[in-house]
Amino acid sequence: MKLKIMRKIYLSGILSLLVMSAIAQKTVKPRHEELAKTNPNKIEFMKGKMIVCPGNYVDANTYIPPAKEVEDALKGKYVRSTAKATFIVNYSGFSPAAQKAFQLAVDIWSNLISSPVPIRIDAIWHPIDSGNNEGTILGQASPGDFTRNFPGQQRVSTWYPIALAEKIAGQELNSVNEPDIVAEFNSSAPWYLGTSTPGRNEFDFASVVLHELCHGLGFTSSLRSTQTSTTAAWGYETGSPFIFDQFVENATGQLLIDTGNFPNPSAALRQQLVGNNLFFNSPVSEAKGEEKPRLYAPFTYQAGSSTSHVDDNTYTSGNPNSLMTSSASLREVIRDPGPLVKNMFADMGWKGTSVIHTPIKNIETAVKTVTVKATITSDTTLVAGSAKVYYSENDTITKAKSINLTRIGTTNDYTAVIPITSASSIIRYYIVVEDNYKRKNTVPAEAPLEGYYGFQVGEQDVSSPFVTSLPLTFVPSNSKPDIFLNAEDDFDHGIDTVYVEYMVNGQAKTPVGIKKYNPATDDKAYSQGRNDIYAYLGKGVFGDLKKGDHVLYRIVAVDNSKNKNTTVLPSNLKTPGTNVDLTPDYFEFAVVDLVTQAPIAQYSTDFNTPNEDFAGIGGWSITQPSGFDDGALHSAHPYKNGGDENLEYNAISLLLKPIEIKMEADSANITFDEIVLVEPGETGSAFGDGDFYDYVVVEGSYDGGASWIPFEDGYDASSDNQWKQTFNSTTAGTAIGANGQPFPTVDSKGVGTKALFRPRTIRMLITDNFVGGDVVLIRFRLFSDQLTHGWGWAIDNLKIQYPLPPPVLSVEPGLEKLVTLSPNPSPDEIQISTSLARPGRVKMEVFGANGKKVMDREFITEINTFNQKIDVSNLNAGTYLVRLHTENGSVVKRFVVNR
Repeated sequence: MKLKIMRKIYLSGILSLLVMSAIAQKTVKPRHEELAKTNPNKIEFMKGKMIVCPGNYVDANTYIPPAKEVEDALKGKYVRSTAKATFIVNYSGFSPAAQKAFQLAVDIWSNLISSPVPIRIDAIWHPIDSGNNEGTILGQASPGDFTRNFPGQQRVSTWYPIALAEKIAGQELNSVNEPDIVAEFNSSAPWYLGTSTPGRNEFDFASVVLHELCHGLGFTSSLRSTQTSTTAAWGYETGSPFIFDQFVENATGQLLIDTGNFPNPSAALRQQLVGNNLFFNSPVSEAKGEEKPRLYAPFTYQAGSSTSHVDDNTYTSGNPNSLMTSSASLREVIRDPGPLVKNMFADMGWKGTSVIHTPIKNIETAVKTVTVKATITSDTTLVAGSAKVYYSENDTITKAKSINLTRIGTTNDYTAVIPITSASSIIRYYIVVEDNYKRKNTVPAEAPLEGYYGFQVGEQDVSSPFVTSLPLTFVPSNSKPDIFLNAEDDFDHGIDTVYVEYMVNGQAKTPVGIKKYNPATDDKAYSQGRNDIYAYLGKGVFGDLKKGDHVLYRIVAVDNSKNKNTTVLPSNLKTPGTNVDLTPDYFEFAVVDLVTQAPIAQYSTDFNTPNEDFAGIGGWSITQPSGFDDGALHSAHPYKNGGDENLEYNAISLLLKPIEIKMEADSANITFDEIVLVEPGETGSAFGDGDFYDYVVVEGSYDGGASWIPFEDGYDASSDNQWKQTFNSTTAGTAIGANGQPFPTVDSKGVGTKALFRPRTIRMLITDNFVGGDVVLIRFRLFSDQLTHGWGWAIDNLKIQYPLPPPVLSVEPGLEKLVTLSPNPSPDEIQISTSLARPGRVKMEVFGANGKKVMDREFITEINTFNQKIDVSNLNAGTYLVRLHTENGSVVKRFVVNR
């Protein structure tokens, strides 16, 4: 769970981020696979969520030494003398003493794991508000990214922490300017910053760093719920688990990601997370005759902590496996992750075998042989003779023959020659090698059941290149934006030319050629691992731009075949039977002038007067269409169908003023009136499903536009019966196929009217993605797929955190006798007691005299009385109000903290 940390990102940092901002959205597959041309080798990335680690104010006074080989390496000086992995730490706010203790933990990990790729850490030292968590939060960490579909991946449809993925792939996958691990530490905690023995009432900083880096390296699960939810889910709504999740099971051996037993999401899955009955099915531990690691799954769910630790009661202080319990104790010194955690890391891939292979492309000419090449590296030894290529020619993969891969000298490179017996052939193949961990490693992952490679020989190239690019959306007026793209052809002759056609404010400009990206000389911020070999970079393609400019552009790629097959991105409708554009489509971006300013607490507009607070792409404007009484913010009417490489489109309106989210959830709201006439999904579908189709969504970004997260789920015309009825008034239309040809579809002819306006409230703090104090940009996004479209979206009378609610400053009359506080006043803790109508949930909030909330917790009682001690020792002296929400009603009582 993200904590209440004041991430006040001002617009000076936002300017550069918006240039390359990606459209971070839920992945929605096209309805008909035959309409979509997909790239199975496309590497995907996703940001992680912090794992929270509180302090336990119990004096453990224990010491666990480093492993013998690590102790030998570190003896006498804290240097990476025999390091197997290189860590690069970017410190923020650290004192020299804190850096030295941090480096000790880094040096231990650098001798425990190996990677040919440097592991980059963003280490942040600042105060951390404990929020709803019990005790002081000592630290929190996460992999900087998770990634899937990378070279050498051994589990299909699985997210790997970026550091582990780069170790397996043997190369950088994210940008060299991005962290592989993000770790934050509470500067207000009572730390021991030395490298020896803490004093009384001190937490050993090096031990906590060792713990947090373990999370960043992959000890993190996507199995999540909340303390109040009745359901749980995994995969962060992507449908793919983390590599950690692949091993999580209950005591009967049922995997939690087995949707046959536990649907995702479901209440049944939630029950598994709170039964103190979870284990990590560790084949390495089993092979060594060691116990199966028990995971932390307390009966009271701990957001951001449950499942992503080992069990506290099983691995108590002093146990060799206690590093990764859910909390650290005073004077608890740990210099080793423990044998079980090391085994778990080996299971996930930190010790194993990596097979890197570039799939063979189609060959137009007839050939007699084709050479398969692979690079095989291992942390263990390979089973002799197990490295093989399995292939079939013009037959199914089930009838595959095998040939040995031969090692080239003492290198890690291997080759095998596939004989081709026919002038025109289709070859299907995969690679297998076994190691002494008794693991069968394949490329592609889990071949042949989950997939295999294929290429054709002796067939004419009639397919166009595959092109992907993150479209620009909003560009600062003082910049010259670049175009970065990947262009790949199915055949080995590759790409001939790539260029950009564009218009500025409707005026056509001379097309600009795009050159191959060179990671050795070009900006490494664009580096995306294996895609470098297909990457193209156009520097400052659009020349000088000014505030208010709207740019339309499209990317053209021509392959090197005899046919000169051409791809235009986004796609164009063609006149049937010809190669003539019928409806050209373009990416669009707006040039905006974001002024550096402090964030504002509230915003409102009725859109009836000139307004430069919004920038839009995709036809957004403040206008008054026929039939409306006044102005409103309108999308294009009708909106466009999707036409990018995924046959999707996003029309976006961006509020240019940053908003600081209020700390109180009942104040952090966005309200407006709206009309939503966008295509409804199938009955029973939900936001994020492939059959949810078009939708609208309100999103926030707390990193200046680099990533966007929905405040609440997106919705469509089915949200209102009158909207749905209006949308379903249809007419014949045209959509685009993957071959660039049109085909008939059905579009809506329903038109918005003033009578269709409905009120909407978006709660910015309804999920744990945002917290009070975040400074966010806000945007309104209309998503469309390639088929049916309609009138669109209209927004009026927008209010953000306005008007502000009055603070709670007085006791609710007549109810105060229901609650007793003792002692009152108190310097350190207060016992709160009240009677309940029946056992159940009690929500407790504590407010300062100024109305600011300082504590927010929930409890579940099994009897009809509530007794709870709260720690007030960290509150300033003064008067406070405690408010309890029970079935008796809302009860408020005053107390005093004295010193």
